[in-house]
Amino acid sequence: MFVNILCLSVIYGLNATLNTLVSQSKGLGDYRMCGVFHNRSRIVMTLIYIPLSVILSQTEAFFDLVGFDPAAAQNSQVYINYLIPGLYLAGLVDSNRRLLNSMGY
Repeated sequence: MFVNILCLSVIYGLNATLNTLVSQSKGLGDYRMCGVFHNRSRIVMTLIYIPLSVILSQTEAFFDLVGFDPAAAQNSQVYINYLIPGLYLAGLVDSNRRLLNSMGY
């Protein structure tokens, strides 16, 4: 839940702009701009993901501060450490999916 609220909602929200921009560019027949928007989306997602991954790497300290059980906080930190690379790749896949969906494929 913590990862969904903090990371996935932000990344999917940023990628949602691709639907509008790519659809408009395709409607105008400007396929080059579709690629430009896609590349810009990947760059912005990477820049946003760096601080998000730093915040996620400190999950155990946050859970201890909030009052979670120390064993649960430690186990969640281990899980999130393994999940961090997959979240970035999920954002890239979502970006590609939105590009292809907006272009009609």
